[in-house]
Amino acid sequence: MQFLIYYLAALGLSAIVGHAFRVKRAGSALNYVAFVLIYFIGNWAGSQVRSTASVLGVFVSAFEIFLPSVVVAYALAFAVEVALGKRTSGAKRGRAKRSKVPYFFLLAVSLGWVSGAFFQIPRVEDVVYSFLIVLSVVVGLDMGGTVDMESLKRQARNLWLPVCAMVGAVIGGGISALLFGFSVRFAVASSLGMGWYSLTGPVVSSYMGPRYGAIAFFANFIREQATFLLVPLVGGDAGESLLTLGASTTMDDTLSLYMSALGDENKLIIFFNGFIISLLIPFLVPLALTI
Repeated sequence: MQFLIYYLAALGLSAIVGHAFRVKRAGSALNYVAFVLIYFIGNWAGSQVRSTASVLGVFVSAFEIFLPSVVVAYALAFAVEVALGKRTSGAKRGRAKRSKVPYFFLLAVSLGWVSGAFFQIPRVEDVVYSFLIVLSVVVGLDMGGTVDMESLKRQARNLWLPVCAMVGAVIGGGISALLFGFSVRFAVASSLGMGWYSLTGPVVSSYMGPRYGAIAFFANFIREQATFLLVPLVGGDAGESLLTLGASTTMDDTLSLYMSALGDENKLIIFFNGFIISLLIPFLVPLALTI
């Protein structure tokens, strides 16, 4: 609980500073801080999870976390979309250029795991906690500097999309816990990462250890990669409900992908879906872990 207080305080204060001074360049540092943090998480995990069976178990568990939450979220959003009379078909289909950032982070965790198999960085847990606070400051500055309250107000009518994603994550996490034997707080917290693997993995590690952090990381990494694979295949036929799959990534990595599928005219809906979710993830994940 003490760490949660420090984490949320750093996040909130830095968001206030970012908004007051309109900090615009904090986001450019975010990937580098996350890279270093994920390397340390990988080293910690690699020193604890060394056998092939254990590594395979991490990936299987990650898939067991990923699947229920996205299925439930999409089903909820689909039902709401039908109820609102928003179902359409024949929207654009296309391909968008993939961001190199996911592979940047995959390199970090891979290097960490390989190095961890040979040596563990001294007091690596404390290093992870320290960098997590740094990450919360950078995230806060970035969010505070990019918030546009007027645009948020105009998009209020589309809040049903991120709400469905979040409710789906909670219900899906509960299903994962029931079916596969995870603790409820771990499964729900990992599901609430909603694609933001570079934050969710480290936060879960800080509470539950490196193996669980690795599972949370890869569950959300798989979610983003599944978005790149599935959105071009189903295109606009899946409707706006498809935004629940990309979740937090729709404001950046998968924004152009969704625009090619749903049309440029839906850019604001796509962006703010990811923005609202990303705004809440840094609060929801650690809170879920303290239940």
